This record gives sequence, structure tokens and C-alpha cells, in this order.
Amino acid sequence: MRPAYNFFGIPLSQLILPYVRNFERARNATADIVENFSLLGLKTDMAQMLQGETADDIINRMKVMLGSKRNYGIAMIDKDTEEFFQINTPLSGLQDLVAQSLELLALVSGEPVTKLFGTPPKGFNSTGEHDLVNFYDRVKNWQENLFYDNFETARKVIELSEFGQTFPDIVSEWQPLKDPNPKEQAEINKILADTDASLVQSGAVDAEDIRRRLSQDVTSGYANIKPEDLPEPPDTPESENPFGGDELKKKITVDAEEDDGWRTAKNGKRYHIDEDGNIDKGNIGQNEGKNSESNISPEIQKKIDSVKIDFDKDNTLPGLNQDDLDYLGMEDKPILFKKDTIDRNEKKHPDITRDEYNELIGQGLYNNDTIIREKHDPLKPNYYHFVKKMEKSNSIVLLEMADNKDNYEIVHVQKMGDKKVKKLKKRNS
Repeated sequence: MRPAYNFFGIPLSQLILPYVRNFERARNATADIVENFSLLGLKTDMAQMLQGETADDIINRMKVMLGSKRNYGIAMIDKDTEEFFQINTPLSGLQDLVAQSLELLALVSGEPVTKLFGTPPKGFNSTGEHDLVNFYDRVKNWQENLFYDNFETARKVIELSEFGQTFPDIVSEWQPLKDPNPKEQAEINKILADTDASLVQSGAVDAEDIRRRLSQDVTSGYANIKPEDLPEPPDTPESENPFGGDELKKKITVDAEEDDGWRTAKNGKRYHIDEDGNIDKGNIGQNEGKNSESNISPEIQKKIDSVKIDFDKDNTLPGLNQDDLDYLGMEDKPILFKKDTIDRNEKKHPDITRDEYNELIGQGLYNNDTIIREKHDPLKPNYYHFVKKMEKSNSIVLLEMADNKDNYEIVHVQKMGDKKVKKLKKRNS
């Protein structure tokens, strides 16, 4: 019968035993050398002892010398017949020999000296940092390729034993081998913040997605925030265009001499801005309740009825109402609701049923009460919130209206309460 280590390798205790013995031998030999490194000598007349006569006088002389052998002692010798000398054994290199024999123990065990003994390795001004990195890489490789499958099997067996079924949604993750220090963590957070900014700018995610990631990351410093509660924007200076952004300034003409809140749109129509930056008067169709249920035109109703979202493909919807286009100073383009945007929206807002999408989008785009430009987020200069008061909530359709695209694109659909709509208006005022 073959021994067990033919299958699992030679036991570590058996491998390391010779190195332990060598270390003990080196340590004991060093202690012996240190104890006897200095030899005292006394040159004197040895004739009496060598001739076989009594050596009592010489022995007594040695005892006197040993009795005075201390830092505060005095040795007295005959100036004519005696000479005192001392032989010292060099101790240089002994420490390195012992340290090297100790480090060999770490070599056999596969652990760095810094982790096994708590001391840095000797020589070349080494700190052991690279040894730790290599060790962590090796352990991570063991976790992924040696331990993970066995752990998963054991976990599923326990789940079957305790609950009668397995739970595929449970994901196992290894604890990090090394926690970054505050400086390293700050650098990691800075890299993640730059990545988030790039993703938001490309339209892949929005501010709420970023806040959700921060709330789930205990190292972000914002683990307790609520993703849906976006912060209030800083106060906007009174002299700033209430719609913000250089692009929109080109499309809305403001008469500097008029300080009573009235403005002139690009199409020449007049409208009034209230204290919150919303249109409350005017003939461009942007005041609250501009399209009540009783005065919806057949053309608008036709657009609302045409919204039939197909959740398995991209959807192309009719363009905005002409009054809204005139107000925004935009040209007429079809509206695109991409399938990947639909899938993302369904995951993000499971409270919206598929039957509700048609009404929310139709009412929001073609029968809206107000349009709010997104200017709180500088990475979204072409985003507009189309708001419509519904029976139990408000329909919010976020539309990207970029000049360099052939379509306007729906990027977000949600239901929002009155308080949140008020916050939305305030942070973009």
C-alpha cells in the first residue's frame, strides 16, 4: 500500500523538520561562541609545573586573576616574569547565519518571512512587500482554482440538508487578503469616481445608479445614503439664465431690460418665469395644465394612442408637439425607445407594469404639464424631464435631445410623487 503523501504530497512537518534542526544547531552554536568568544592568557614561569612539581602556586595565581576579572577589577602582574593577553573570537556574520537558517523555514512553508515571523527579510534593504504580494497572488490562485469548487459543493450539500433546496442566487466571495490603507483607498475611490463620470457622460448609467453603487460599497464613505434621494443643487445666482447651459442660451433670447420675469422665446412668443424658474404664464404651451383632458386636440390624442411599446425591440415614436419644439427651439425628430433602455428601465423600476408604459410615455411626451431641463448634472446638457400629473402619481419621461443625432432618445421612465417632482424642479431651477 502506498503512503498517503504519494497522493497529497509530503507532509509539511516532514519537509520542515531538517530545517528546524539546522536552525536549532546554528542558534546553539552561536550561543556557545558568544559565551566563549574571549580567552584570557597569562604568560608566566611554567617550569615548576612542567617538571612535575606541585602547581599550587600557579593555580592560586590563576584564581587571583579570575577573581579580579571584571570591569571594575584590577589585574596585577609581575613586570619581569609575567605578561597578560586576551584572545577574542570574531562574531561578525553569526547573526546572518542564524537569520538565514530561520528564513529557510519560511521558504519551505511557502509563507513570507514578514508574515510568518513578523520581521523583514535580511539583506538588500528589503521590506518584504514584494514577498507579500507574491504570497497573496498565490493564495488567491488557490482560492479560485483549488478551494472554490470544493467550498461550493459543501455549501450546496449544507443547503440541501438544512432547507431541502439550493439557492443559486447566493454568491460566494472571498474576503480580501489585504485591506488598503487610507491613501490607497482614496486612490481607488478616485479611479472609481472617474469611471462613473465617464459612464454617466456616455449615457450608460445615471446619477441614481452611481448613488446605488456608493450606498452598497462600505469603503465609499457614502454607504448609508438613499439612492433615490438626489441632493439639492446649490443656489442658482439670479443673474444666471433660469434654464442654464450655453446651448440653450443660444435658443432663448432674454431681454436684459425686462426684470419682471417675462422672456421671449426664439419663435417670438412671450412667457413668464416664476420664482422657482418654472413657466406660469405665456402662450407657448408650457404652463401647468396646458393640455387638460377636455382640450386635447385630435392630433395630440392620435400621438398618445399611437404609443404601443414592443418590449422585444427598439420602438420609434412620433415627434414632439410643435408648441414644445418651439419652446425648446428644437427641430422635429422621431423619438427612439431602445430595447436595452427598456430592459434597464424594467430592472430599475419594477413598480411600473408593462401596461402602464404606454400611458406614462404617451401622456408625458405629448400631453405634459411642464418640461424641466436637467442642469443639475453637467454631464447631461441635452436631457429634459417631461412631467405629467397622473391620477395617483406623476409621469416622468427623461428625453435626450442631442443636435448631432437623428433621433431624440428616451433614457428613463418613472413614476414620481409630488414631493419628488417639487425637488426635481428645485434642483434644476
